[in-house]
Parts: sequence; C-alpha cells; structure tokens
Amino acid sequence: VLSCANYPLPDHLINIGGQAVDNLHSSKLTQNAPLGSNIMQVVSTSGFNEGDAIIIRMYNAQPDDSLSRELVYPLEPETWTNFARWDPFRLVVEVESIIDGTTLQIKQKLPREIKTEYNADIRRYTTQVAGVGVEHLRILGAFQGPFQHHASDAMNYGWGGIKLSGARDSWIDDVVVVDMVLDFTVSSTFNLTLNNLGIPGDGGGHHGITLAS
Repeated sequence: VLSCANYPLPDHLINIGGQAVDNLHSSKLTQNAPLGSNIMQVVSTSGFNEGDAIIIRMYNAQPDDSLSRELVYPLEPETWTNFARWDPFRLVVEVESIIDGTTLQIKQKLPREIKTEYNADIRRYTTQVAGVGVEHLRILGAFQGPFQHHASDAMNYGWGGIKLSGARDSWIDDVVVVDMVLDFTVSSTFNLTLNNLGIPGDGGGHHGITLAS
C-alpha cells in the first residue's frame, strides 16, 4: 500500500518512463494496405529489420480534417478543438519479415485500411524501457473533490497514480488507485497489458485510464 496524503506532486506517484524515438528511419507507403492485411508496400525497406517496431502514421493535409472525420465516423466533430491535428492516426506494430526491397510483412493484422491519400508512412520506433511491470499494489490518495476541469494545474495533473511512457512489452496488474484524479496514464507505449485494475469513486474528468500519444 502506498499512501500519498501530502499531495499534489508535479508528476505521478509512480513514473516509469523513457524516450520513444521515431525519427531514425522512415519510408512512405506506395499502395493502400487493406483492413486485415499484414503486407505493406513502401518506397524502400532499407533500414528496417525483422523484429523492429514500426509506427504507421496517416496525416491530415492541414487545415483539412478529412482523415480525422473518417476516423470518428459516424460521429461529428461539432466544436472539438485541434480536430485537424497533423497526424491523428498512429499505430505501432512489429516487422515479421522483409520480403524484398519494397515489401515487408508485419506480425499484427491492420485494424483499418492505411491509405496513401493521407501520406501514410512507416518509421522505425524505439523505446528506452522494456519488460517492466507494476503489480499487487494499492495507492491511496487524498483528493477532495469536486473535480473542476482546468481549475488548476494541481487539480488537472497533480493527483497522478501510475504513468508508463516510452515502453514496450510491459504490464500493470492487480493495482487499485483510490482518491486520485489521473489514476493511470499511458503514453508512447505498445504491447502493454492492463489487467485487474481497480478505480473506485469519482475523480472527475481525468479519472480512469488516460491513453496519450
């Protein structure tokens, strides 16, 4: 049990993180990759290797927001902010094999079609943290509501439980977070298992599991 009555802190109580890097090598898709496929056609597979993690991205041609609208259809954006963000689609997968100079096979099947009209590309993706986990833990906070969105930095971001960033092949298991606001935060992380998590009570608008890019 971890008790944190003298809060808030500038970050989460448990902060496991490293840097995720995706600017080492990239290549654009030359053909659409259909939903359910695991084959990708790119300009060049040079610099990619079996076992590499890669991030697949598609981009809005700002200020156009066509990709964002396609991703959330049939919902309408209404007054959502930053809806035309540059790269609203990001997916991290692993390279199964390099078939030839322009074709590679990925381990995971694509959850949606990847389209060249959105300037889709792949980039080698590396993390500094791998194979880490938090388990069998109860975190007791002392946040006294009610929560008011953006009322203060302390209220928005000062009551954090566990943050995991820039990681792969990791897990959080059998963890309960009580009376916090940002209970669990995950960013720039893939192959993560979240299991048997307890988030009782009502911590307001940031309560629960936050997934960030």
